[in-house]
Amino acid sequence: MDRKNYIYIFLVIMATIVVCSLAIAFAYIGRPTISGNTNTNVTINGGAATFSYTGSSSLSIAINTTNDELSSANASNSYTSYIESSSATTTVSLTTNASLAPKGMTCPYTIIYTPSTAYTQSSGATSAGLRELVITATDGSSNYEKSIAGSNVVTLVSNASIATSSSTTSKSTTWTFKMRFYNLNVDQESVIGRVPSGTISITNGECEANS
Repeated sequence: MDRKNYIYIFLVIMATIVVCSLAIAFAYIGRPTISGNTNTNVTINGGAATFSYTGSSSLSIAINTTNDELSSANASNSYTSYIESSSATTTVSLTTNASLAPKGMTCPYTIIYTPSTAYTQSSGATSAGLRELVITATDGSSNYEKSIAGSNVVTLVSNASIATSSSTTSKSTTWTFKMRFYNLNVDQESVIGRVPSGTISITNGECEANS
């Protein structure tokens, strides 16, 4: 094979590499994304979509009963007897622009609880490995329950997501939260008079256009 053929083959290979690289770069750049954000209203890629939620929701509960009342209130370790706070709701919404995101988008998000008043559960519950103060979260199809103790931020839901499609340009999901204090078959006298409280908020992850 002479020198001209080698040069020709080399140029063809280089041109192919350049075309493939441009195609990959275009595919990546053309995908609307957004990094993690805690704003309540986020515009994605110049209007391709808007991710929003209603804001923080407050939860609190007063454990203002007496030890005698706790002991006689069907105390068990089956998690069926509890004091319940008023529920709180948060609505997560995603609206997409059909022309900028013709196949819709998907946005993952995380729901967290930040205590404003720390809660230390009773030594009896801790020793027995029992849940005492919990928050339940449900979107109507999935249910979650996480124990609340100390002053640490608690991740209630880490695998939530919301998506639109080419035929649906908006979607919303309403979450309901309840703080529960279980009446257990242990000495809970140390928590009487406590008023644990905190707020629910949303952190959205990286939204992507559906392929």
